[in-house]
Amino acid sequence: MIRIRQWHVQVVVALLFGLGLSWVKLNQPPQVLEKPVLTDLNGQLQPLEQWQGRYLLVNFWASWCRSCIEEMPLLNMLNKSVDSDKLQLVGIALDEPDAVAKAVQQFQLTYPVLIADEQGLPWSVALGNQLQGLPFTVLVSPSGLVLQRYLGKLDEKLINKIIRGMGTGG
Repeated sequence: MIRIRQWHVQVVVALLFGLGLSWVKLNQPPQVLEKPVLTDLNGQLQPLEQWQGRYLLVNFWASWCRSCIEEMPLLNMLNKSVDSDKLQLVGIALDEPDAVAKAVQQFQLTYPVLIADEQGLPWSVALGNQLQGLPFTVLVSPSGLVLQRYLGKLDEKLINKIIRGMGTGG
């Protein structure tokens, strides 16, 4: 269950931020995004293929992760300001459905939030999150190629870099 690894993720994130790192760019060769089918808050299956042909910004988060919560307003603002035909932001919550619903409501998130059960953390590791920390964000090209990976809280400077990165692959 996700809660078993929660302490592990919290320790890693605390260590990263204790070292003064606000984010880490993970340099790995590009890979193709695996596309598990996840559920939304209504329990409906939501395949990532529904956003095929667009850039996809996948943000792994949890309600107990302070940095995750702190970046939500920025992600919400990004979602409202970009053309959804070009970039789709998707939150992948590594958390219990009730906690996710509460966070979505509290921050009035305007982007899709999907719930990952036991497959969430291993999936983020497969995408390059070797430290298994949160938040973890991946930019995927319209053809499914992972272009950029970020571990840690995003800020406006990183968001702008991500947007610029949309012109480099696909």
